[in-house]
Amino acid sequence: MSENTEPHWRNLDDIDAEELPPVPDPREGGHEDEALEAFWNEASVRARFDSIGPYGGPTVLGSLRPPAWAYGATPGQADDFVADLLDDGTETTASAPLAAYEAEGVSLPEVGAVSIVLDGSDRPRVLVATTAVTVDGSNVVEHLTVLYPTKKHR
Repeated sequence: MSENTEPHWRNLDDIDAEELPPVPDPREGGHEDEALEAFWNEASVRARFDSIGPYGGPTVLGSLRPPAWAYGATPGQADDFVADLLDDGTETTASAPLAAYEAEGVSLPEVGAVSIVLDGSDRPRVLVATTAVTVDGSNVVEHLTVLYPTKKHR
């Protein structure tokens, strides 16, 4: 085993500007990520994804923010779906054409997956878990359980 104590430097003059990733402009957007992160921080605690507690650190499930999505083709449909989730407070179903999954190259929902449901204004509103997935003819039906906020959180 050879030991090299010389630092390995790369001459910055040799780097093509196109190799470098773009620097994000802090004045552009980012509010959606902040809102998602704030929602996730609250929801992951309330849903007890951090059940190991402060001494054990976060659980695997509580470490990474799940994907976020809005239901429907319009903001009104997304708002109605969120309202139904919040009114029922327990379980609901969401269906979509199987052809839509195939056309977009998206895999079917998986049982046990956790996600954040957005309202019509793209604000995070509900944390759900997929409890069952069925393909009924040409439709995919996803059974969702509300994890946060439930009636006990309101």
